[in-house]
Formats: sequence, structure tokens, C-alpha cells
Amino acid sequence: MKKTLIVLMVALLIPAAVFAGRGAFDLIIGAVAKYNYGLGEMIDEVKAGTDPSPFLKLDNYQFGPELRIRLAIVEIDAGALMNTNGSGAKEFYKTFDYSGYGNVGLSFDLLGFIRLGVTAGLDFAYKPTNPEGQQFIIGPSTVGDTKRQTLIASMEGGAGNMANWALTAPINVRATVDFLLGDAITLGVNAVLPTNLSIAAISDGEAWKAAYKDATTNWKATQVGIYLGFNLI
Repeated sequence: MKKTLIVLMVALLIPAAVFAGRGAFDLIIGAVAKYNYGLGEMIDEVKAGTDPSPFLKLDNYQFGPELRIRLAIVEIDAGALMNTNGSGAKEFYKTFDYSGYGNVGLSFDLLGFIRLGVTAGLDFAYKPTNPEGQQFIIGPSTVGDTKRQTLIASMEGGAGNMANWALTAPINVRATVDFLLGDAITLGVNAVLPTNLSIAAISDGEAWKAAYKDATTNWKATQVGIYLGFNLI
């Protein structure tokens, strides 16, 4: 009987120790930096022994704030990014691009200091240098991507038709690996993979198959970034 109780207690304690984290609720505000180019291009540059200077230039990154809200294992991420497009300090306001994203998903704490998460959501971009009527467009993960022109064409009304925009915009999938440094600081990396799946087509089995095929062939478009956040609760 005692052995049975001991085994039961161990069986209960091990998962609790493995998944122990900060608690049931987190409110984290921080800053994110995302490299402008895809993972495939980064790997090619490393293999070719390219001068590391592209990775050191601030012009090759987007910067902005990111808010994370976590209840139990459900996580909501929302952020905004700015891209200088290589402009100088005196003319930055003329060439800045603005983008944002909102994702919902799950995250799990491991060993008390590692948090793994997967979320999905929508992104968008505002490009003031574009012609009038084309300034608010699909997010940076789809700009200039001919594979997703069908979705772009279906976004009639643009920002003036937000319901249609939300239903037809392509979904991004975001993976995060964070290190919980005490109760206050979160330091991590993230990777964002664009897909050609929209909310309107989420119940379409063929659309899922096409999205999976696209993801396996288009993984090089994945963009990576780093995050530093501070837990407010």
C-alpha cells in the first residue's frame, strides 16, 4: 500500500516539477527585433561564409513593442514593428514602413525556466510611400509573394472592409522559445512562417493540404527574431 502511495505521489510530482512556471497568469511587455530576410537566405549566407556585416546592420532589422498575455496555457501575442528601409535619420519619416500582428495559441513551461509556444494569427502592414488606396496591405510575410496574390485580390475594400480583410488574410504560424529569468524577465527567440491559409478556408480540407505543401516548400521564408520582455504581474 505504501509503495503504491509513493509511486502515485512521484507520478503527480514529476509533471508538476517539469511544467512548473511563473503561475497561472502573465502580463509581459517587451521589445522585439526581427531580421528582414528569410531563414533560407540567412542559412545560405552562413554556409557561403559571407561577411557577417549584414547581420550587424540595424537597417536589416525591424523593431517594435510586443505585448504577451498568458492565462494557464493560452497565450495571446500582439506587436507592432517599424522598418526604416535604410533611410537616414533626417528622412526616416518619409520611408518608414509599419506592420503589426496578433496571434493566439498555446505555450508550456518546462523545467521552470523554459517556455515553448506555438501561435497563429494575422499580420498587416501600412506603407505610406505606396499610392493612395494601396497603403494598407497584407502583412510583411506576404508582400511581393506571387503565391498569395489570390488572397490579396480577394481583399476587396482593404482597410475599409475589416471583416473581409480578417477572413481572407493569410494566417502566420509563430513558434517561440523563451527563457524565464526569474519572475520578471523573459528572453527568447521566435520564428514566423507565412502560410497561404485564411480563416475563411479553415474548414476546407483541400486548403489545409495546399497550406501544408506550401509550408514545406516555402519554409525558407520563415523570419526569425529576438524578444526581451518584463513581466508586470
